[in-house]
Amino acid sequence: MIPPAVAVPSPPFSPAPTPTAAFVVSPSLSPLPPIVATSTPIVDQVQSRPQEEYEQTLSVLIPVGREPGGVDVPRNASGFGPQSFAVDRQGNTNICDTINRRIQQFAADGSHRMTIPVAKPLVPWDAAVDDGGNIYVLDDTQGMLDQHDHQGRLKRRISVVVTHPRGPMHIVSGMLYLSSLSGDCPIGAIVNGRLEPVLDPDQVMPQHCLEGIVGRTSGLLYSTQTTDHIGGLIDMFDRAGSPVRTIRIADPALTLIVFSPQR
Repeated sequence: MIPPAVAVPSPPFSPAPTPTAAFVVSPSLSPLPPIVATSTPIVDQVQSRPQEEYEQTLSVLIPVGREPGGVDVPRNASGFGPQSFAVDRQGNTNICDTINRRIQQFAADGSHRMTIPVAKPLVPWDAAVDDGGNIYVLDDTQGMLDQHDHQGRLKRRISVVVTHPRGPMHIVSGMLYLSSLSGDCPIGAIVNGRLEPVLDPDQVMPQHCLEGIVGRTSGLLYSTQTTDHIGGLIDMFDRAGSPVRTIRIADPALTLIVFSPQR
């Protein structure tokens, strides 16, 4: 079952002449303005918009089983379900139905939209969706990654190799990353809408693996990591992979980092 409905204020955004990383603090009874770290180590406060915007999450009960609108997945002793799901820009939720070897897509209102069969031998364990609605399905055990279009048709299958994968798979500026014990590794690139394998991660990363890849704007790569429960670091790299600077963040309410394109 998807978590109960909740209305969450969208983080305000203040355009800047250089790429910015917006730090969203935990919600409270009195909403706090976000902290914005610019391309210099200076941290400034940004005022909220006059009108708050909200994003609504619907609570939907999904049946368990093999029926067209159902999902059947491995469960541990506590009864937890789906291994992975991804939400696209239209609000559709794509859930890995591992046992039935398929992706189940539900609309924002909870209605079942379509079933995407996953071709053998791949077993769906992780899913991600890009800005164009393409759906990526990963079997990190067998090392296979499928790309489906927004209508569920299979476009490409590539082989991937990640040592000690931990998931989840995520997409940043057309690059698919998968978390591992040593950091985030690129496993696929989206080139002109087509999935391509990453044969040499060193060609697309300043290091083989980095922690917390969350943004790439204007050729700069941002890697974030939490140093302790009250702060963290952002490492910035240029197009050639050379370090630009490190921004240190100290805020106990830091929960999320969102990057915006250059304006």
